[in-house]
Amino acid sequence: LKLQFLYFIGYVAMNDIIYSYTVTGDRGKTPNFASVGPLVLYDSKSDSNLKNEHILLPVYDREIDNTCGVRDTTTNTCHAQATARGMTHIEGGWPQSVDPAETETKWKFTKKAERDESYIMSVCSLSEAVLHRLRENNTLDFYEDYTFSSDLDTVHTAPTVKLMNVLAGGGGHVASISWSPFDRIAVAEVFKESQSEKLSRVWDITQPQCPVALLDPVGGSLTSVAYAVRDFNLIAGGAYDGVVQWWDTRQGAKPVEASSAGYSHKQQVYDVKWLTAKSGRTMTASLDGTVKIWDMKKLNEPVECHTLDLLPEGSQPLGGIAIDYDPLVGGPSRFLVGTQEGAVLSCSMQAQLPLAQDTPLATTITKSYAGHHGPVYSVCRCPSHPSIFLTAGDWRCCLWSDANTMPLWQTPYCDAFITSAAWQTQRVGLFFRTRSDGYLEAWDLLNMLATGPTFLSRISNHPLCCLGLHNRGKLLALGDKVGNLHVIQLEKSLVEYSNDDSTTWADIIQREGKEPRPKMDGSFSYERKSMGSPKIAQEDTLQAYLECVEKELQMERKRILTFKS
Repeated sequence: LKLQFLYFIGYVAMNDIIYSYTVTGDRGKTPNFASVGPLVLYDSKSDSNLKNEHILLPVYDREIDNTCGVRDTTTNTCHAQATARGMTHIEGGWPQSVDPAETETKWKFTKKAERDESYIMSVCSLSEAVLHRLRENNTLDFYEDYTFSSDLDTVHTAPTVKLMNVLAGGGGHVASISWSPFDRIAVAEVFKESQSEKLSRVWDITQPQCPVALLDPVGGSLTSVAYAVRDFNLIAGGAYDGVVQWWDTRQGAKPVEASSAGYSHKQQVYDVKWLTAKSGRTMTASLDGTVKIWDMKKLNEPVECHTLDLLPEGSQPLGGIAIDYDPLVGGPSRFLVGTQEGAVLSCSMQAQLPLAQDTPLATTITKSYAGHHGPVYSVCRCPSHPSIFLTAGDWRCCLWSDANTMPLWQTPYCDAFITSAAWQTQRVGLFFRTRSDGYLEAWDLLNMLATGPTFLSRISNHPLCCLGLHNRGKLLALGDKVGNLHVIQLEKSLVEYSNDDSTTWADIIQREGKEPRPKMDGSFSYERKSMGSPKIAQEDTLQAYLECVEKELQMERKRILTFKS
């Protein structure tokens, strides 16, 4: 059957045909299948002669890479095996009657030995040879700079810090921070009554993914923590309801022992300190107006109890907020307390309270310093000069001396509240403070002409509540109001110091202690005199010499201009 198909490949308007194809062929024919055998197209017979001449090639493995090689040969170094080892140092050389653990006993034995005539003669005979060698070395100064140019100005760059980690807490208010020498940080968090969480955390900055330990306090949330001075696995803490307790991080989150309700503080425990002079004892301060000393091995009742009462018996005591106690700085029996009413109290541990509950509290206040308009959140003695201490409260920081009831110096009033402050232990005359607007400040008191902070940076968008400085002075931990812990690394200019800084700081303290007149602009109140110290006398002499040289140069220029005219 022949069929004709028309294929149209295009149309134009009005159905006009552009081109047509005609295909003819047989369509629909039935196929015819039949059984047919295989058809041999080619048959090749095997040849034994060719088979003997066949050679089998060996198999080769070859790597193919699309990158060019640097060199033909490669080397691999041996892996270095590293092991962690510790060293045990035990203090020795003391007589059997002297306990190295008691700071006061060692101090008495040292004073007695220094008064011995044989000791004095030995030191004098040995010092003569040492002084002779020192005088020989100081005869010529090989490092003295004999060139001077007044046109060159020293470029001072602003110090910076590096944010290492932001450790997220449970959402509470960070109330206290304590460092251990092994880069661990104990953080006390205060939670609201509506929050079910009350766990505080212990962080390790080398493992910031999660806390290494948890602190589950008895009663309310923790308001203060402190690492033990000798055993860094022990942590002491005070709770919001006044309970004092301690933990061993190797034994879990529950406290090992807690104080009984009858002998605990009646209000919030704001600060806790370990007493290094007496092993296993702590000191706590509370808003109930008492400072108690506890034996951690027996927390059923306090060992001593002191009141913070300036007025006659029967009046309301002052609430304690901050404690400063360091036997190597202020002495084994002296401590400072910052109060809620804005006063700073210098106290002594000589008087103590019998353990009966109905016995009135003993008065141990030796001196008071009134200078703040609100609570004193931080009080700390200067590490290099124990007679000088720093306080932080209301909108400023004040520098005090034990001999004067008026502040030697104070910072200008700030727009935000000052929440905490601490000295830089590795550099004299430098301290840090935190503000309620999230800023961190560093003040360098050696720069006498400065009227503002040396360093100012906003660390958090939330108010900063407290700070903690590592004992090596290179790391600083800051806690904010939402439970975050900011760990920052300080640069060298905020840690290291020169050899002249100690002398300059001593001269400043000596002159300020004679005529204390604090100024509101943050500057020191004394006038520089050329007879104050050899360093200042040398600076004044050099300045006078440069002024004379400048005057002579001006006269020489005038003479040359007159001659030319």
